[in-house]
Amino acid sequence: MKVRLFTVLNILFFIGLACSCNDQDEIKSFEHRIYTSYEVEYNANEDKTIATAIFTFETPSGNPVKLIDNAEVKFNGQRMDFDKGNARYRLEMAGYSEKVTFAHHSIDGAEYINTINLGSISLPNNLNTTIDRSNDYEIEWEGNEISDNETVQVLLLPDNMEGVESVLDEVKATTIGFSAIQLGDLNTTSARLQIERSFANVLENVGEGGGIVRAKYVGKPMDVTLR
Repeated sequence: MKVRLFTVLNILFFIGLACSCNDQDEIKSFEHRIYTSYEVEYNANEDKTIATAIFTFETPSGNPVKLIDNAEVKFNGQRMDFDKGNARYRLEMAGYSEKVTFAHHSIDGAEYINTINLGSISLPNNLNTTIDRSNDYEIEWEGNEISDNETVQVLLLPDNMEGVESVLDEVKATTIGFSAIQLGDLNTTSARLQIERSFANVLENVGEGGGIVRAKYVGKPMDVTLR
């Protein structure tokens, strides 16, 4: 019995070993213990979306799992390929979609579909790009206010030193910025301003093992001057 269990786990876990077992009923008995992690990121500067799906045994940090036989995972209707080197499924595509969908078709024919909003965010075109380090600096972004399970982050990144960041998760907020104390720590006259919106929540439609979905929209950066 121990030998048989070891064989089944080798089929479920992608560890680079070959084995043969045709007992599909026993393999199915482990499927409900798979934990699902979805991630999607859109980069506005590159106009590119990258989606990943990671399946692990029981917990987010468990052994990675490779789907078998007729099981598959799709993003916006496109099949995701397994990245052997990183033990995850991955798909890269051009463009942006506000609503994105992950679909997992399990070995027993069950279908778990999760659709989320990938909210956009950007720096305003009329933003004052000259920053006075002796005063607070506030940004009213373009895009929706913060919703539940969302955060907005803004980063000020000089070329020659460590930058500063500000993170906000206040629901209905529409502005974010830096304090004069933060700005005073930057001994530079130029930097790149970057804004991002992130979302994280448990999966609503998933097997008994549970799961999470994370999404990020990275807005186009803007060059600023500090004085």
